[in-house]
Amino acid sequence: MKDDWRFNPLPPPEDSENRPDELCSVAMLGFVIIAPLIYFGPQLGRCRGLVRRYLSHG
Repeated sequence: MKDDWRFNPLPPPEDSENRPDELCSVAMLGFVIIAPLIYFGPQLGRCRGLVRRYLSHG
């Protein structure tokens, strides 16, 4: 007996949604943008100071 259902799955039902809702998408996008800024904030401030010092001497 062959297991054809593994290779030819049934389509999803008509009323199901396979995509996340908009609130979840916006929250994930916000997290992806804000989280690195919070985590790397002190290092970014230090880099900005080094760049300003380098550019002011040139």
